[in-house]
Amino acid sequence: MIRYLELASLRWLLRHRWQLAAAVLGIALGLACVVGIELAAKSALASFERQTRALAGRATHTLTSGPDGLDEREYARLVRGFPELDFAPLLEREVRARGAELVPLVLTGVDALAEARVRGDGLPTIAFGDLSRAADAIWLARATAEKLGIAVGEPLVLEIDGRDATARLAGVLDAPHAAAESALRGRAFADLATVQELCGARGRLSRIDVIAPSPDALARLEESLPTGSALEAVSARAGELERMSRAMRFNLRALALLALFVGAFLVYDTSTFSVVQRRELFGRMRALGADRATLFATVAHEALWIGLAGSTLGLLLGVAVAHMLVAPLAQTLTDLYAPVSQVELDVSPAFLAGAAALGVLATLLGALLPAWEAAGSPPRQVLARSFFEARARGVVAPLAVLAGLFALLASGLLAGTDTLLPALLAVFAVFAAAGCGAPAATVLAARLAARAAVAFGGTLERIAARSVEAALSRTAVAVAALAGALGASLAMGTMVSSLRGTLSAWLESAVSADVFVWAPHRSASRSDGTLDPELVAKLRALDGVEQVATTRGVALGGAVDGLFVVASEQPPRSRAGFRFVDGEPERAWADFDAGAVLVSEAFARARSLAVGDVLAIPGARASASARVAGVFQDYATDRGYVLVARATYQRWFDDSATSGVGLFLASGGDSEAVVARIRSEVAPARSIGVQSNASLRAATYAVFDRTFAVARALEIFAALIAALACVSSLAALEFERERELA
Repeated sequence: MIRYLELASLRWLLRHRWQLAAAVLGIALGLACVVGIELAAKSALASFERQTRALAGRATHTLTSGPDGLDEREYARLVRGFPELDFAPLLEREVRARGAELVPLVLTGVDALAEARVRGDGLPTIAFGDLSRAADAIWLARATAEKLGIAVGEPLVLEIDGRDATARLAGVLDAPHAAAESALRGRAFADLATVQELCGARGRLSRIDVIAPSPDALARLEESLPTGSALEAVSARAGELERMSRAMRFNLRALALLALFVGAFLVYDTSTFSVVQRRELFGRMRALGADRATLFATVAHEALWIGLAGSTLGLLLGVAVAHMLVAPLAQTLTDLYAPVSQVELDVSPAFLAGAAALGVLATLLGALLPAWEAAGSPPRQVLARSFFEARARGVVAPLAVLAGLFALLASGLLAGTDTLLPALLAVFAVFAAAGCGAPAATVLAARLAARAAVAFGGTLERIAARSVEAALSRTAVAVAALAGALGASLAMGTMVSSLRGTLSAWLESAVSADVFVWAPHRSASRSDGTLDPELVAKLRALDGVEQVATTRGVALGGAVDGLFVVASEQPPRSRAGFRFVDGEPERAWADFDAGAVLVSEAFARARSLAVGDVLAIPGARASASARVAGVFQDYATDRGYVLVARATYQRWFDDSATSGVGLFLASGGDSEAVVARIRSEVAPARSIGVQSNASLRAATYAVFDRTFAVARALEIFAALIAALACVSSLAALEFERERELA
């Protein structure tokens, strides 16, 4: 009998291809959203981690210090004091190479002997034996040399901290594996002494990589670290991007799961239609002795086949979606967090199997109620179509109560918290409330429409209005699916518009300088490059400049507990643009000048800081801490940062460099003319960033729009699935009533 019922199910599905196709497509689109987002994000993070580990080689830890780095004498002391450990010194600087095009690179100075021990097979080491044979020799990845259009032996101009330096390409590096190739692509290698000379950093190191074979050796090393330095595990740095982008990926994952949730409505509708259309067959089977488990299994098997077909198609679509999303997602991660490049999709059988299981599970859950209805009714009731409508009307009141409970749950989750997880749980509670409240809302709307039809319409209008309530098992599903997708679309649109409006208001007040000049950085949210001091002096001396603001951005501490500090010279016009959310402005600025710090709202929230709290400053020459004088509104980065007066910063660190300059022009000044003059006269050959206030705002909006492009794509997917669910429900209703309508 089971075989007979399954064959009958197959014939029914093949006769109703449009209903079958809608259900399969709904699951496929929902699963494609999940697979596309997860696969693209997973691949970007894996690429970043592989590059980090390839650069680290066999190193287990990294020793760093403040912005002025480490004294190379510390390296010699560590080598002598810890012969059982391996050390590799490095000096890194962000530069720009001029060739066929301008290419940003990380110039990396290494010790040839130490590299072979520490780096191992992480990067090619054959050429490193010749590193010291010429004072100006550098090595590039083959792909980078080809991009620059330079051959071995030819000179290469490097722009370093706003100054030009000439080196010679001594050789090209071929990576031993894909991860090393990605890591090499954005780097240039040279002998440590060569890089120190080129960068004007004699005797300085950016970091020292360490191989610590045992916890005891590591503990002894930590006891002898120089003041202001920090020892961090390589694994922590490799996972840095994953931690920083967790909230963004969590939001995208929730939106993708919402699309899959809406797709489950289609399965529910298809399964219900299947049960209704074959009520006579099921009734006869019950009368002939088929038990409830048999009928339940029949409907569940149908859903299983739909789930398998939808999941297979969803996996294929998901991989295609991932190919489309991986580039914009990597760009968003680069804009907001850290440079991510050369991302290749990391598709694993385990991931695909898990995604397919999720699609099948969503399908089975969507078919659970129709299967239960088919199996749990006496034979005589199974034969009656009215049974389903009676059941649907009977649950209107309980579902309305449940909707109220879900609404209360959402309110409770949102009360008194601003963290991410309760907010997302509240979102799903709201959608559950909308789904449970859909039958009651449909009945109410149908009755109001019926009264309006009696007063103002004709016979057809009254029939149509009453038919909505009469076919509640169908129309409520369509209303729930459409309401869910429309709600998601409106919520996303409202949220993005509100954020954009808030960003616009912040830009109007906080981004107040007329012209901005900064040292380029590979990540748009970072401002830790270095401008040539002569250029800064020329900018101060420009005609028409009334006030000047300067900034110096540095990352302090490790990847887990580090912070970003901006040392700033803040003139009165710049201070007027700050909006404080905690602290009185006049007192905050007075304390700021006296040595206290200001922190952005995002930083204060992440560290649970308030005015009066004390913040430790890692990497300072002496143990340093500062009191928080105020918390200000800022949307430059979601990680937040610490703002400190330039004089205070220079007491902590031997660093007088400048990363950015803001020029405030006298009344009536032409910012675009000043920008043109800087590019043509002040710094004609420099690859610095120069923008007017208006163009900087436009660039900020472009980054904002890129950030939400993926979310908007998911929003469209969810709306498309809901439209399919609505059309499917109404088409099924029309099919059932074709004789009546005829």
